[in-house]
Amino acid sequence: MTWTSAFGRACAVLLRTIVRWLALTKINPNVLTFMGLVVNAWAAFFFGYATADNQQRMFFYAGLVIIGSGFFDLVDGEVARAQNRVTRFGAFFDSVVDRYSDASRIQVLLRRARRLCYGQRHHG
Repeated sequence: MTWTSAFGRACAVLLRTIVRWLALTKINPNVLTFMGLVVNAWAAFFFGYATADNQQRMFFYAGLVIIGSGFFDLVDGEVARAQNRVTRFGAFFDSVVDRYSDASRIQVLLRRARRLCYGQRHHG
């Protein structure tokens, strides 16, 4: 067994344990999906409030938050399957929230790039 396959198996065991625990709490999988959107908003906040003095630190924090938000995207569908609550709406909601999460971060980064290219003017 290679190191990577052993690590993958250990992570799978941990993930199954977390999913089982979440499924026992009876939490709605759509709540987990929405929590991922909220956490991604924090990443956008860190990107948006980066300045020349703290950019490296804020982008690092944003990266950590994005990794953390991936947890919710990882478990929401698994929890739905474990609770036998898979719905077409849930799949659609997950897909839409994923796009909004991506869009929020991209929008902030584009605004930041505009400020860097065209100065500190703020136009909405």
